[in-house]
Amino acid sequence: MVRRACIAGLFVIAHVTAAAADDAADCKSNSNENRAIAACTRVIASGKLTGKDLASLYYARGLKRRYNRSYDAAVGDFTNAIKLDPKDTWSYVARGHAYAYKKDFPRAFADQETAIGLEKTAVTHTGRAIDLMVAGAYDRAIADLDEALRLNPKYFYAYLNRGDAYRKKRDFAKAEADYRKALEITPNESEATKGLKKAQSRLAD
Repeated sequence: MVRRACIAGLFVIAHVTAAAADDAADCKSNSNENRAIAACTRVIASGKLTGKDLASLYYARGLKRRYNRSYDAAVGDFTNAIKLDPKDTWSYVARGHAYAYKKDFPRAFADQETAIGLEKTAVTHTGRAIDLMVAGAYDRAIADLDEALRLNPKYFYAYLNRGDAYRKKRDFAKAEADYRKALEITPNESEATKGLKKAQSRLAD
């Protein structure tokens, strides 16, 4: 599985009870995924939220379910979020990743195309690149990551994922360069550090 999520949801929760507000906070929390899923479910079931606020809870629960590898449930949540907020770029990106992990690449790429159509950014091009890497299409992923870096030359995740793609292609020199660049942007980040060590190890062979 590709390890990194490159997006974060925005949550605007208003006009709910104190208990529901606590659940909404737990839903957004990264500390315990099962607890977060339960909290999201309680708020969603309460009927207190509508529109984009409700969409944000489905999105949050979908992320947690995807991290737990409950991909069908995650797809369902992202689909509900999209029904409530059809122009929410990040729900398309997130659902695309869930489809990719299910090996449903036509739907994955369709969602990423929609996301790029809504917002052509370094983040959305990196999102599609992640799914291309899951599919083993490393050259196409690198092309998307090149475009991501054209749009934002300081986007950490584009360098990190391009380093991974080059490493998969056994182009360890280019992988090393990308990991180094990623670490210039975010020093000591663990995944970039690990990637750099792996690339350097293969160069030393």
